[in-house]
Amino acid sequence: INFRTSNTEKVRIESGGNVKINDGDLVIGTSGHGIDFGATSDAAGATSEKLDDYEEGSWTPTFFIGGNQATYSTGGQQGRYTKTGRLIYCQFMIDLATKGSGGSSSAVTIGGLPYTSTNDSGDRMNGLVTYIGAFTGLDTGGIVLYNTTNATSVTLYDAESTYTRTVKGENVENSSHLRGYVWYHC
Repeated sequence: INFRTSNTEKVRIESGGNVKINDGDLVIGTSGHGIDFGATSDAAGATSEKLDDYEEGSWTPTFFIGGNQATYSTGGQQGRYTKTGRLIYCQFMIDLATKGSGGSSSAVTIGGLPYTSTNDSGDRMNGLVTYIGAFTGLDTGGIVLYNTTNATSVTLYDAESTYTRTVKGENVENSSHLRGYVWYHC
């Protein structure tokens, strides 16, 4: 079976059951509906097999020491995200002009994430800093990002060889810059 407009084939249902869209998009017209993979086998604990959302976009990452926001170099706040179902995957780039007036013992956070995380403690945000510059006093076994539930920000932690400690204002210089990723459920 094929469907045409102006004598041009747009959609075909093939004899084997596949549906082929030759030109255009498959549009789900009502919220909550999607592509159902219910015919596949389930892992224990599966709660849904429906892909009901996909989105790509930009977000503006913010950098705080305590409750005080830094200032940024020109173009120093960039972020992109992909949302697939409930999973949000974000990448960010932050270049500071000045670190702001946050206290030296205050925690460093990145905010402005595009969606609020769930209120389920099993769905907490996680992330990694893949590049860091002009930070001081860190063991730099790696910088990890983590936060509690129901939030749009993550806290930076220095993953030292023996334990993990919070990155603080004293570790940040005015020209600090970092790149990284965050993933979480909304």
